Amino acid sequence: MGVGIASFQSGIGISGTITIAEANAQFVNNPSLTDKHLTERVQEDDEDKNDSGAMQYDETVSTEDTSSDDDNNKPSLSAVLGACSKNIDVTVEDAYPGDVYKLHYQVENTGSIPIELNFSDESDEQNINIDNNVEDNKLNPQEMTTGELEITVSGSKEDLTSGTEEYGISVELSYEQWNAD
Repeated sequence: MGVGIASFQSGIGISGTITIAEANAQFVNNPSLTDKHLTERVQEDDEDKNDSGAMQYDETVSTEDTSSDDDNNKPSLSAVLGACSKNIDVTVEDAYPGDVYKLHYQVENTGSIPIELNFSDESDEQNINIDNNVEDNKLNPQEMTTGELEITVSGSKEDLTSGTEEYGISVELSYEQWNAD
């Protein structure tokens, strides 16, 4: 009598990673200042101040800084991209009510699906109005769009007791999948 042992094994092993789709967008390059309109400054001396001691200035709007070259309180604006290029951080210094700054920016869809862009903005001051005009907020993969931030300093001139004010602004980019019809 004999004894036999037999074994049978069958199967298929598959391993790997499958990526269905990726949604991603980011600001491209640092935004650039395209235009500024500054409220005309008047030389500060005692006769230019109103009864409350606030600086007085004309309503005339110009595209040039009318401060003298030796004036340390010239208006300035700086804008840089935040971490992962998902936000723009803007600082406006020595701003006056009536000043308007325009920043040009670009956003690219770096993902593999169509997306719809959403922007949220916030300022640490109530005297800042932000108007965001984007050319196209729906992007196909690898498409790019441009936009412009218009930053306006508002508020009461009587409340301004010094010529030096600093404002911080942040514009954040978010997106969601968009299904083209």
